[in-house]
Amino acid sequence: MDLFARELLLPRILARALHIDEGLSASAIAAKFGAPFEVVAQQLFDALLLPPVPPATATTHVERPLNSLQASAAAHRGEAYLLEAGPGTGKTQTLIARVEGLLDEGVDPRRILLLTFSNKAAGEMAERIARKRPEAAAAMWIGTFHAFGLDIIRRFHVELGLPKDPRMMDRTEAVELLEEEFPRLRLVHYRNLYDPTQIIADMLAAVSRAKDEVVDAETYATLAGAMLAKAGDSDTREVAERAGEVARVYAAY
Repeated sequence: MDLFARELLLPRILARALHIDEGLSASAIAAKFGAPFEVVAQQLFDALLLPPVPPATATTHVERPLNSLQASAAAHRGEAYLLEAGPGTGKTQTLIARVEGLLDEGVDPRRILLLTFSNKAAGEMAERIARKRPEAAAAMWIGTFHAFGLDIIRRFHVELGLPKDPRMMDRTEAVELLEEEFPRLRLVHYRNLYDPTQIIADMLAAVSRAKDEVVDAETYATLAGAMLAKAGDSDTREVAERAGEVARVYAAY
């Protein structure tokens, strides 16, 4: 019987109370509850010998006032606004302040779209907005760029000529798919027919980055060719040639 089953059958806090407060032995507890002696003994050992686990305390978020630059960014309306800031400088707080300002101005929360690169950041934004505006947070679309893109594909799959629920490949499947094509790509710098797995994974990371920048395979190849044409030394030439090989992998992918 595993830990969870034992805890469900006889919680350790109960076993401890029965033994210390009522003076019952493991055999007596087993007889009282009709439980296997081995389970009761294990729970009693754990309750008496393991150190107590302190209760988890909820972390409280301290809301700090926006500085002048953050306030200016949060109050911006109209054309696109690029906010450049390093980690820990309050980007999320500024974005949330912008959302709160839009809501105060009467903007329908269903028209607000919040996108991030990670599920963790999306969850943090949703949680912090829901803390103040729970109904508005439920009406907004808050998530990652990739999740939003997948949602668009599912909504407009007919127009895109795709199935209603397209199957997403993970990194392992993508590597396996390219392994079959790898020997035919005429690679030099990235040639490793013995074990190309790691090389393919690295090249797929470059392809993924290009897609983030909305650069297709043809454009990638053009840029690599321009880099090669301007190369003035062997090191720069090798970098350009490597980029060209990534472009071939991109096209095959």
